[in-house]
Amino acid sequence: MRIITVEEHFEHPEVSEKVLQLGGPPNGLPLDALAAFGSVFNDDRDAATRLGGHRLEHMDAVGVDVQVVSHGNGSPISLAAPESVELCRRVNDALAQQISEHPDRFRGFATLALYDPDAASEELRRCVGDLGFVGALIAGTFEGLFLDDSRFDRSEERRVG
Repeated sequence: MRIITVEEHFEHPEVSEKVLQLGGPPNGLPLDALAAFGSVFNDDRDAATRLGGHRLEHMDAVGVDVQVVSHGNGSPISLAAPESVELCRRVNDALAQQISEHPDRFRGFATLALYDPDAASEELRRCVGDLGFVGALIAGTFEGLFLDDSRFDRSEERRVG
């Protein structure tokens, strides 16, 4: 039996830094408390930013065959700014490149700019169709709105009307 884990994360440090610059610190925890909390899960920067190396060693040690990976800390998915579209694309391209180095061990979930629902749907098509991702991992809300809010409705009737 193969063991496949989902909701595994990597970080694109330059994108995370840009998200922090544009969006400020996340709500809820001060940055130092958030960093301390995150270090419990990502105490190995090599494994947090690269899919090879220590991450593969750990997967082998605990019997994980495949990880489905998405961007974690500092993700542009929550950024309410036009720049989120390009930042998500950069994350997805970087993830696809790293997956290509170990295609038998990793799969990808797309990072989508919910700020722009049209761009998000196009990026999902690109990620699944061109990059080979298996889907997307998104939170249930964006800026306090659930994803069934009309702001995110891209049905054909809404576009025509």
